[in-house]
Amino acid sequence: MNEEQLVPLDALSGLDSAVVQAFLQLTPAVRNALIQGYSQRHGEAAATWLTRAAQLWPRQRLGVSRVTIARLFALLPEYMDQPGRLQLAESIWHVALAPSLATLRVPAGFRNHSILRRLVHEHFMAVLPSAVELPDALRTSTSWLSDPALQAQHQVLNLLLIAERDQLLALVDEQIEVLFARRLDGMEIRSQFSIAGHALLLRTDVNADSPRLERRTVERQPSGRGFNDGAPKVALLGAAIGGAIALLALLIMTG
Repeated sequence: MNEEQLVPLDALSGLDSAVVQAFLQLTPAVRNALIQGYSQRHGEAAATWLTRAAQLWPRQRLGVSRVTIARLFALLPEYMDQPGRLQLAESIWHVALAPSLATLRVPAGFRNHSILRRLVHEHFMAVLPSAVELPDALRTSTSWLSDPALQAQHQVLNLLLIAERDQLLALVDEQIEVLFARRLDGMEIRSQFSIAGHALLLRTDVNADSPRLERRTVERQPSGRGFNDGAPKVALLGAAIGGAIALLALLIMTG
């Protein structure tokens, strides 16, 4: 495979950890077979380096370049079983969530709950849409992501995220009612809400004339440093996603 045929390097940003872990989780025999295929595509010297890296990566003593990540990403699906591909596809979905930080500054003594609720709802609806789509560069150049099982998993993840988002918004409504129920002069109010890598800090600010929402995107660590800089995790979805994916895998194997 020529380098020109690899997935665009930028499309794999944030997937260092997921790709390396998928490689390390292969059985020794399968990993050796992958390295042989790697040698045929990229040369013996590159395969020798990969063999050495496989010994150092578990102890996090060696970084990984974006070119190596792209090469492994292109080869891995051929050597992974279905559960492994599902796990890698889930990591891609997590990265597509594009984490962010936001602060909602509220004037001291402000008690218009409906405005605060609207601002928080609009923020989370914007950063967590009803359907998280995979990057176009991956969907159009990676055929294995079109597997029906992986698409079904994608739908399950989106449904769970919507449920958790709605649950969080209900909690936000309750918190606003409690926190801003009465005027407390001189007391700062701070409350943080987090889901799927998105954090919103709600706080009073004596310098604010009206509620003001400030957003910023979290920049991921560039590839080439520690491979454990990987994809963000959805804090509120862990157990639910695990159970759902296990059920999905069972249905696929028995269907």
